[in-house]
This record gives sequence, structure tokens and C-alpha cells, in this order.
Amino acid sequence: MELTPQALAAAFYGFNTLFKGALYSTPTYLDPIFTEKTSAGEVENYAFLAKIPQFRAWVGERVYHNLASYVQTLTNLAWEDSVKVDKYKIADDQLGVYTDGFAMLGMAAKQLWDVQGTIVLQAGGAVNTYDAVPFFSASHPINPYLAGSAVQSNNFTSTPLTAANYRTVRQTMMGYVGEDGSPIGIIPDTLIVGPALEGTGKDIVQAGLLNVPIANGMAGTNVNAGTAKLMVVPRLVGTSTVPAGLPGAGTVVNNDTTWYLACTSLPVKPLIKQVRQAPTMLPLDMPFLDHVANMRELRYIADARGAVGYGLWQSIARAAA
Repeated sequence: MELTPQALAAAFYGFNTLFKGALYSTPTYLDPIFTEKTSAGEVENYAFLAKIPQFRAWVGERVYHNLASYVQTLTNLAWEDSVKVDKYKIADDQLGVYTDGFAMLGMAAKQLWDVQGTIVLQAGGAVNTYDAVPFFSASHPINPYLAGSAVQSNNFTSTPLTAANYRTVRQTMMGYVGEDGSPIGIIPDTLIVGPALEGTGKDIVQAGLLNVPIANGMAGTNVNAGTAKLMVVPRLVGTSTVPAGLPGAGTVVNNDTTWYLACTSLPVKPLIKQVRQAPTMLPLDMPFLDHVANMRELRYIADARGAVGYGLWQSIARAAA
């Protein structure tokens, strides 16, 4: 096959079809804890209320809530993944050699936000958010502008995943209050674990009967069953270190003993997925390009722009053994 512009366009069409097919079909995991936002520039600002607004009896004048009580900035980053192929493979009609490669490229593009969301969770104990303490912290002030304010915790250490600890974290979250001292109304609905804690998570929130022996030899009713969905995130495996160049770089987390409890029913989720440019693929395959003429390489580039950041800290808690 002669490498005419038409032939190269046909080859790219096939490669791009594989890329888009994987981009469409690859499963993701963290969508329930993402608030997705479309970005129109390099940086976006997000305003958080100091308290969850509640309707009140209309007595006297209206009471106006400040929609910009706390502001958080999220800067878009550029992401890329690129491949190259031998132009003679195309000339010899051996496109099938690259089928799996372009499908894998599409899969990686689809999983970009899951990967970054996982890293953001892992860095949460080291990155300050809008209340000037780390996202996962035992010292979130109820009123950041009041010296000596009482604090609330969404970070639990020496707390392995057990039924009793699950109930403790859940109860703590349901007791969170806003700046005015009124309950926020958090109801945790998703238990997030890695593969190492999948069985324990199923025992706690899915099993109808307790998976423990009791005195009379009969299992009792599991009162935690159905109180949360179980989200098993395959990337939460082993010990992870937050990569250089990202917030919280160098933070080390043991994913096999760390778990999260989240509330996904609020308008603001635990994490913000900010998309400036969805993943796309383009060809660099014209014969006059240096890498084609001198190295017989046809190159295909995929890139995206966006970022994952922190949402409402009250909507998620982290616990670790």
C-alpha cells in the first residue's frame, strides 16, 4: 500500500476508532464521588458555604447566605500519552499489529480521572483545602474565622476496618455541624476500599448475617447491612507514593489497610473532576515530518487537560489501621 494522504487518513480512522471504542467502554470507579465541572480557562475557583442552607420561617427580613464564604482554586494540568508505529507496517497492510495498542491507549485515557482521583485521595492528609487544614484532618475548625473554634475530624488513625469502627466513623460523620452549629445532615452511603479489604467490606455492608461465631452457634443479624454501597477500587493496592509534581508529592499510603466512607448524595461530592479538554487523539504522520522522513515513525498523540481536586471535606472520611 502506498502511503498516500488518503491511506494515512484511513489508517488513522481505524486507530482512532479503536481509541474511541475503548474510551467509551472502559469501566470507571470513582464517578460517584466526583462533582464534574467543565472548565473554560487555566484556573477555576470554587466557593463553599460555611454551612448547609436550611429553610426557615419567614419572620422579619430575609436572611442572605454568603455564597463565597470559602474559596478554593483548582489549576488545570496537561496530560499526555503517545505512541509511534513503523511506517512500513502500514505500507505492508499490517494494521492489526497495533490493534491492542490503540485500544489500550483509549483505556488509559478513560481511566485518567480515576487514576488522578486515587492519587488525590492518597494525598488528602497532606494537602490543605479551603479551611486551611489538610483535607483529611482531625482538626477541621467548625468556624475557621473564630479563634479557639471547636474542631471536627474526618481522619481516623489506628482504626482498622471492622464493624464497630465502621459504625463509629459513620456516626461521627452524621454528627457533623456547620458554622452555625446546626447538623449538616450527612448520611454516608459508600464504603470505599481496595482489593485487600473487599471481603471485610462485604461482611460489613452486604452480608445479612454476622460472619462471627456467637455463644449459641448461630449467626446474628448484621445491622450494618445495606447502610452503604461497597466501592472496590482496583488501584488502591499495596503502598503508594504520591508522584512528584502533584500536590502532596511524597505522601506514602498503605492502601491495603486504608478505607474511606463517603456521602455521595450532596450536590458537592468529595472530589471535583475539572475537565478543560477531554482526551483526544491526533496523527503526526505526514511524510514531510522529520520523524517520518528520517526515522520512519508515524506518531499518534493523545492528550487531555484538567484536574482533580477536593470538594466538601464533610462528605468523606478516611480511616487506616
